[in-house]
Order: sequence, then structure tokens, then C-alpha cells
Amino acid sequence: MGTLALLRARTHALKEQYGSSKAVVGAFWGIAGTGGNQMLRLVSNLLLTRLLFPEVFGIMAIVHAVIILLGQLSDLGLREGVVNSKRIEDPAFMGTAWTMQILRTAIIAGITVGAAFPVARFYDEPILAPILMMTGFAVFITGFKSITLLAYDKRIDLKTQTLVELVVLVAGLVVTLVWAWVSPSVWAMVAGHIVSSVLEVTFSYLLFSGHHSKIRIEKRAFTELFTFGKWIVISSTISYITVQGDRLIMGKWLSLTELGFYSIASTWAAIVAMLSFNLATRVLHPFFRQSLDNGDFSKITVTRFRLNLAYAGICVFLALIGAWLIRFVYDDRYLEAGWMLQILALGQVARVFTGTLRPFLIACSDSFSQMVVSSASAVILIGFFALGHWLGGPHGMIVGYAFSSFLMHPIMVFFARKHGYHCMISDMGLAFVTCAIIYLGWWLTDAPVLTVLHNMIP
Repeated sequence: MGTLALLRARTHALKEQYGSSKAVVGAFWGIAGTGGNQMLRLVSNLLLTRLLFPEVFGIMAIVHAVIILLGQLSDLGLREGVVNSKRIEDPAFMGTAWTMQILRTAIIAGITVGAAFPVARFYDEPILAPILMMTGFAVFITGFKSITLLAYDKRIDLKTQTLVELVVLVAGLVVTLVWAWVSPSVWAMVAGHIVSSVLEVTFSYLLFSGHHSKIRIEKRAFTELFTFGKWIVISSTISYITVQGDRLIMGKWLSLTELGFYSIASTWAAIVAMLSFNLATRVLHPFFRQSLDNGDFSKITVTRFRLNLAYAGICVFLALIGAWLIRFVYDDRYLEAGWMLQILALGQVARVFTGTLRPFLIACSDSFSQMVVSSASAVILIGFFALGHWLGGPHGMIVGYAFSSFLMHPIMVFFARKHGYHCMISDMGLAFVTCAIIYLGWWLTDAPVLTVLHNMIP
């Protein structure tokens, strides 16, 4: 009886702290989904490195970067607009959102086809043209996903979505691995991507209720979504530089083999980045919105600090064991990715702290400030790319990319202060301690990344 009473008390405490058990359950499935997703991708990555050459990973890094760029250019802020809206049960509103979603992916596909040959000529890689066209087609397919998925996001109902995403990912990875085993080429990755897109759309109708997926445009709904998302379009386009622009820029300076090393290192560093992004998008945004409606900043502060502390721990782990990890799980062709993983893990510290703060601005419906932050961050990143290249060539650009995030975060903090939220001392204090631990660990183990950093010092 005492144990039962303790469990009830703990459950009540969680509800009081987070406002709703949905946030706790949503966070659990968000973490489980991201962890499972990254684990499957890493396993697939390890197997594919045995079947394919490093150049293939360099090619796909460019392809994914181009597709994401086009996606950012056409980002209408639909998800954020639906989550912030009170009309998710209105078929006219959801139908309008679905129509806008289809138009968005159609635009991406059209621009991808038009840009395929110029991109291939720019990187002097003819194979990029057909690959971009087929990948753009896969993106167009995903535009037909049921719009009711966004209603599930607003309710922080992530269990079914998470399980479906993992099943779809497994199916795509199986196709990729079988194709790579039978015919080792970059087309294995393309085939897996297309299969995943088809299954993703199919399951969105078979397994989720409450469909409002009908072609229609209601003027009031369109105005509401467009008005909210207009600054997100600009913000997403500019913020692309700080998220995926590294691959496009370095793809011009690094060889495809070096870009393949960088892509592998980024896959590991993205463990914490993807966890931060998914939780911010699918849990923190609606949770922060509920907290703001209740006028309670304390829940936001406690939640962010605990998440930042957990993220910092992952960054320390990857930064310290990065070189050893690459040496242990890959063959000798990929050793260069070791120091890249170490420096990228350091850079993730400030990036994930920013990731837990960005949904606060969106919850405040302040997409304009986010656009300003993205613009400033893009300028900082370009400056650090140039500085890094001047000090250390292509390798210096990777170092510059990692360190640029530490100037981006204070800008986000400044705009959060406009809405009464203060976190500069706690965020920067935790970041300083984390970086000190990482550098001390590098010094004690004579980490390879220190050689790269010392070579950049004039």
C-alpha cells in the first residue's frame, strides 16, 4: 500500500510540474523515437560503410543538403501554425493546411528538377542530376501525408507516430542494404528513401483517425496560416545556412571522400541534435504554449535546464570518445572522421541549448524575432567559415562551424528576454563548465583534435 501511495504521489508531482501527463508521455515517446531512429541510422551507416565507398556518403550529403534547402525555401510554417491554432477540429482549416502542404512539396519537386543539372555542374558530379530528380520525387510523395498528423502533434500524442516512423525507417533501411549488397552504388540510398516516402503516406491514412485531407482553400484559414508563417518562411530559409549549409559550402572545398568523412562524423554528432530538435518541435513547443497560457515560466525554466544538462552530458561523451569510437566501429579508411566528430560534438553544446529555447519564441507567436535570430546566425556562421578557412583551410572551416554556435546562442537569449524569460546565466554557465570538461579530457588523452586546433594558431 505504501508503494502504491508513493507512485500516486510521484504521478501527481509530475502532473503538477509539467502541467499534464501528456507532456511526460510525449517526452518519453519523443526520446524513444529519436533514440531508435538514430540507432537504426547508425547501424545502417556502419553496414553501408562495408558495402559502399566514402564518396557515396559525400554525394548523398550534397543531395540531402539541396533537398533540405528547397524545403526551407518553401517552409510555410504549417506545423507551427496548426499547433498554435484552435481550429484543428475544423475540416475547412485542416483541408486548407493539407492543400498548402501539397503545394509546398510540389514546389520543392519542381525546383529540384530545375536545379538538378546546374547543381551537378557546380560540383562537377554528373551523377547528382538524376539522383536529385528522384529524391525530389520522393519529397513530393510525402506532401500527401494525412494532415491529421499535425493534430496529433498538438495533442502531444506521439506513441503511434513514433512506432510508425520506426517501422518506415526499418523498411527503407532494409531496401537500402539489400540493394547495396546486390549492386553497390548510391542508388541504394535513393531506393530506400523512395520506399520510406510511400510507406509514410500510406500509414498516415491507415493508422490515424480524424482525416481532414481534402483539397480546399478557405480564405480565413489560408490567411491565418500564411500570416503566422510568413516570417517562418524567411527564418527557415536563412537558418538553413546554420543547419545544413555546411555541407553545401564545404562540398565545394572538400573532396567527396573528405565530405564523406564529415558526413559520417555529422551522423554521430547529430544524435544529440536530432533529439533536441524532435523534442523541441513535438513536445516543447506545445508544452511551452500551455505553460505560457497559464502564465507559468517556472516549468519552462526547470524543463529547459534538465534537458540542457542531459544534452551536455551526451556532448561530453561524444567529444571525449569520438576518435576512439570511429577507430573501433569503422575500418581504417574512415579514421579522419574521428577528430571531426570530436569538434562537432563540442559545437553541439551551444546548438542544443538554442534548440530548447527556440520553441519558446514560437510558443510566444514571435516568428519575427526568430527570423532576426536566424539572419544574425547566418552572418556569424559565414564569418566563422571564412575565418576558419583563412586559419586552417578546409579543416579550419569545420572548426569554424563548430565554434560559431557559441555566438549564436546569446542572440536567441536576448530575444527571449523581450518576453520576460531570462536564462543567460544558467545557459552560459552550463556551457562553460561543459566546454571546460571537454577540453580537459582532450588534454589528458592527447586527443587528435588538439593537433588540428594547434595547427590553426598563427
